[in-house]
Amino acid sequence: MKDVRPIEMNDGKTVYVKEPSQPGLETKLTALFERLPELCYTMVSGNAPGERIGIIKRGESGYYLTDFDSKTTSKEIVEECVAEFNKRLGVKPSQVEAMEIGSMFGWDVPGADPDKFKNLDEMEKT
Repeated sequence: MKDVRPIEMNDGKTVYVKEPSQPGLETKLTALFERLPELCYTMVSGNAPGERIGIIKRGESGYYLTDFDSKTTSKEIVEECVAEFNKRLGVKPSQVEAMEIGSMFGWDVPGADPDKFKNLDEMEKT
């Protein structure tokens, strides 16, 4: 794609993003991506049982379905599994929320910033 270019991250990974349409956007995205994990798990609540656990990758649109769900697993169990998967990866609830928004609406929207959701991290501690 001609409008996409790589941004090298401090952790040695490469993220591919659309060419910035605004001055300073590349710097903003680089700083944002440094505060987000490489990936997180998400519950795709609109999907049918068996297709509800997805993986979101930093800087990418959409999600990737996993085969970790089954048609007989309850919604509550799926939610617990997703939370546990993210916890084991060291991913905070604020980061999951930001990743979900970024993957759906673009990584340059305010909701893709995990700092906007720090209250979710505090709620988890209680």
